[in-house]
Amino acid sequence: MDKIFTYLSLLMGIVFLCMGIGLFILPNTVFADWSPGQRYIMGAVVLLYGGFRLWRARRMLLKSTPKENESSTIEKDEA
Repeated sequence: MDKIFTYLSLLMGIVFLCMGIGLFILPNTVFADWSPGQRYIMGAVVLLYGGFRLWRARRMLLKSTPKENESSTIEKDEA
């Protein structure tokens, strides 16, 4: 179950990054009623949050996979 949450977090991080980039690239089409200051502030916040989600998902993936050195020392101790 933790793996599913980790991959979902990775996917949502990518979605937030795309939304943040969209706030900068598509300001006149999608966000026409927002002022430029609102778009830039919200875009920066969404980009930072997406980066945080990606960083956290990467850290969780690395933590969940066993390292080769640890598994070999466990097998030596059991023998």
